[in-house]
Amino acid sequence: MGYKIVADSSANLYEIAGVNYTTVPLKINTEIGEFVDEKGIELKKMVDYLYSTKEKSSTSCPSIGDWLKAFKGEQEIYAITISGNLSGSYNSLQQAKDAYLEENPEAKIYLIDSYSTGPEMVLLIEKIIELKEKGLNFDETCAEMKNYFPRCKILFALDSVRNLANNGRVSSFIASLVSILGIKMLGEGSDDGKIVLVYKGKGMKNVLKRMFEEMEKNGFVGDKVIISHVFNEDANQFITDLIKKKYPNCDIKSHLTGGLCAYYAEKGGLILGYETKEK
Repeated sequence: MGYKIVADSSANLYEIAGVNYTTVPLKINTEIGEFVDEKGIELKKMVDYLYSTKEKSSTSCPSIGDWLKAFKGEQEIYAITISGNLSGSYNSLQQAKDAYLEENPEAKIYLIDSYSTGPEMVLLIEKIIELKEKGLNFDETCAEMKNYFPRCKILFALDSVRNLANNGRVSSFIASLVSILGIKMLGEGSDDGKIVLVYKGKGMKNVLKRMFEEMEKNGFVGDKVIISHVFNEDANQFITDLIKKKYPNCDIKSHLTGGLCAYYAEKGGLILGYETKEK
């Protein structure tokens, strides 16, 4: 029996070659219109506008109907969302699961609140694919994912946290430090899916050096890394080189963020997901 992976668009992946995978879009609402976070989004236009304006903006999560459309016709589904403490996406997904199972009682659906976003979600998605390619059944895959989940971590190197603060995702105190003093922020995802301050300092390179230190402190030993950035190839290359210098065989993938992550990470931001050692 085949399977399908469905993620909300904060995963920054709109398609995966050779995999039955799809995304359901979050939306970014601005004064110049709505940006739907899907393949073809005018990402640079959105990022440049948000960088230049002080007008209010917001995001909205996928509807129950969006999830149900993605589930249609499938019997084995793995669905993953951005942290439920950052968005209503997981709540919408739970309701969609209940509705789908009423009509399709034989279906099997495994839900994952990533307690994270972007790159960490990609680590989880790639793990599901790996397990299914090994021939594991639904129950075996779910059990392995529960064991793998604690090994995944996320860090954020940010030039600005205005949108995070305006939408209640970080404190106004942290936002004022970043904006008034012109410092950069290193944040990490907490165990309950919130963003917490780890370090603040001058210069993105200093923040990225501290990012690498935090990775090792948290158990990184050179395994898999996923990097998403908001039009900051210099930062992407710097942290990649830093990791490769010590761990030359590290599996590192990098790409631009999608719309939702670009909205919160803002122009110049970088998000890094990584595996820690097995315990």
